[in-house]
Amino acid sequence: MANFDHIESAFNLDQQKRTFKMLPKLSNDYFNFKDSRMKMKVKVAAAQLSYSVAACIETWVASGNLPSEAVHTAEFVHKVDSLFDSLNGYSFSVPEDAAVISDRIDSLEILTKFRTHSNILVIINDIIHFNFSSYHHISLQQGLNIKVIQLKNQEVGNYFLQSNKFHCILYSTLGEKLFDTEDHFGNASLIPPLFEWDPLKELKKFNKSFQVVGFSCPPYVVTEDNQLTGLDIELIRLIFRNWPLSFIILENKTFPYEDMRHIVQNRTADMGSCASWLTLRLLMAKSEFSPYYHEHCFTFLVHKPSRLPDATFMFQCFQLSLWYLISFVICFVVVFITTIQRVFSESKIEIKESLIFTLNQLVGNSMEEKYTSSSRILKNFLILWSMCSLLFITYYNAGLTSVLQYPRVDLQINSIKDMVKKNIYWLEQENDGLHSYIRSLGGVSETIADLFIFEQNVTIVNKKIRTGKFAVPVEALPGGGIGNHEFLDEYGKSHMKILPECLMKHFSVYIMQSNSPYKNLISRKILEAISHGFVEILFKKVVDRKHKKIVDGYYSVYTEDVDDILSISKIQGGFWLLSILWLLGLICFIYEKYWKRNIIYNE
Repeated sequence: MANFDHIESAFNLDQQKRTFKMLPKLSNDYFNFKDSRMKMKVKVAAAQLSYSVAACIETWVASGNLPSEAVHTAEFVHKVDSLFDSLNGYSFSVPEDAAVISDRIDSLEILTKFRTHSNILVIINDIIHFNFSSYHHISLQQGLNIKVIQLKNQEVGNYFLQSNKFHCILYSTLGEKLFDTEDHFGNASLIPPLFEWDPLKELKKFNKSFQVVGFSCPPYVVTEDNQLTGLDIELIRLIFRNWPLSFIILENKTFPYEDMRHIVQNRTADMGSCASWLTLRLLMAKSEFSPYYHEHCFTFLVHKPSRLPDATFMFQCFQLSLWYLISFVICFVVVFITTIQRVFSESKIEIKESLIFTLNQLVGNSMEEKYTSSSRILKNFLILWSMCSLLFITYYNAGLTSVLQYPRVDLQINSIKDMVKKNIYWLEQENDGLHSYIRSLGGVSETIADLFIFEQNVTIVNKKIRTGKFAVPVEALPGGGIGNHEFLDEYGKSHMKILPECLMKHFSVYIMQSNSPYKNLISRKILEAISHGFVEILFKKVVDRKHKKIVDGYYSVYTEDVDDILSISKIQGGFWLLSILWLLGLICFIYEKYWKRNIIYNE
């Protein structure tokens, strides 16, 4: 049942900040009336019950933003829009569903039977005896449009029917009553009086198949092991399960979207798969397409962060600021000792004596003492060294635990802003104006558009990815799927990760012929498949284990070759360094311990 709330909800959703507007001519004044008489204006009704509103409702149903029962509201709005066009237009043709009808019809009840069909064709043999005025009057009352065509052959009529959008066809000969089976001579009519279009019968009659063109674009169209599958293919097989189908797969094409569009528009194929709303918007502005049936998230694959080499393990426990402090202390001690040496050089005191004096000051002995035993100084130094060693060992143990859980890595890119901050360029194999469209979104998208680089050679793309300074655009799909990544080599599949945010969203569609007789049928069946959950079921079916394993790798933080448990070989160098330093300190202590003579310092 139609519900006005669905129309208002579609308008409110369209007013949100999105990449495009489907209802630019509607405003809040059409829903929040300041004047009660505003409700009665034809302008308001025509805007609220327009073809654009119907298409907008179907779009939100397809994307899951409106319930499936809103489709009935869309159908109602579309029928009212056709009625408005019929009553107010000067032409017999309407924008979307043109109807052709001819010959004499004596009763309105005949047309009433076909009110469920938006397109009716009546073919006559003799146009001279046709009463145009009566048909025009009937069409206005029934909400139909009349255009006259004269065809003398039923086969020609069927061919004409296939090339245009008609749901049923009526045949009549000169002097024949419309639904009689005899002509005015009493002979049986060779042309059937009534023919309702059945696509399956027509395809079989002309020994034709419903042709679908596409190219390899996992997980929508997958061509592996001589098997043709994918979401688009399985959905077509579900919709046309009893139809004779044939598939045309484009191989080694530079611009497959453009080639596919030409094939469909030239009527070599009936429908094109593996297309998206955004691509159609940019390349195929004049193409017709089906309702949106699957949502995409436009984002990027960037290089995964890598753990620093093993030689830098000793530095991982310290922050950069702490290393600056340690370097400053070391430099200060060197300068201090050098200064002390110069001071005592005038008194002809050796450097080791000056060092003993320095240690004396470090351990806190008074400057007033003239005679100080070196053993006392060294005892205090041993205590100080032991405390420092214990502090360093404790710090390294804590740092080691931190490194095992949060390794120090380079090239951390976790958002689109990080790409901008670190000047990460993104490579695209088709220069189709995508970066210009992204620039028009404003904000950070303008800077992202400036980082665009067109590179058609796949080998060069994979080489640049290894440098870690380049990203590639992909489509993140619901349920963890990813599209447009099949050109990556093994390095790219194991060393790239997906950003968790979307730059913009767009949707999957099928490319249709202009004035295709299958469009309404396909649209209705796609919406039914969405409302019953078949699209999500098919998507889970076509994402096989191999594809899922590759896709799961894009969601991991580190690559497999560096995401291992830290082995003892990577950390034993740190323990050896601490042990050697402590041993050297102990040797120095023993040497100075048995140095028997006292050193006299002058004030």
